[in-house]
Amino acid sequence: AVLHGSGPARVIAPAGSGKTRVLTERLRHLLGDRGIEHEVVTTVAYNRKAAEELRERTAAFSPHVRTVHSLALWICTMAAPTTVLDERDVWV
Repeated sequence: AVLHGSGPARVIAPAGSGKTRVLTERLRHLLGDRGIEHEVVTTVAYNRKAAEELRERTAAFSPHVRTVHSLALWICTMAAPTTVLDERDVWV
């Protein structure tokens, strides 16, 4: 997965199997060894904790790291102005 040639790469594995380590090394390879520009790489983590851990491990590379939900919100706001409601703002 680290040396995958071209196109998107998706890593699916159970907890504790080394996904974050693989993503860290993949980012190092893409941004460092292959010289890909930071602006064209987005790394997606499942939740905030995983995203923060990934940011810590890749601080030297400064990649774009998003959670799944952050990515979805970003895509939605590209199409049209979007307002995010808190639970207390929703009428039942």
